[in-house]
Amino acid sequence: MEDIMNALIAAIAVAGFMGAIFKYSVLKPLYGAIDQLSLAIIDLRREVRDDEEKRQEMAERLIKVESSTKCAHHRIDEILHKEGRGYEG
Repeated sequence: MEDIMNALIAAIAVAGFMGAIFKYSVLKPLYGAIDQLSLAIIDLRREVRDDEEKRQEMAERLIKVESSTKCAHHRIDEILHKEGRGYEG
């Protein structure tokens, strides 16, 4: 009976030691990598948000430029019409 208890204690000690080795050789680096990925995702989300804001600003500017261009063409057409040349395009 004592031999069985000693074997059982030895097995538990070996299992505990193997668990500690597994934790420090596999799980700890894995958790570190997960933390780094989490930070990278946060940075990417920030960049995407910034890019979206820039895209929105550019879209608004484009609308203003298109409107301005339309007004300029209308004024040019009026000037050409007053001069009697009209638009021949």
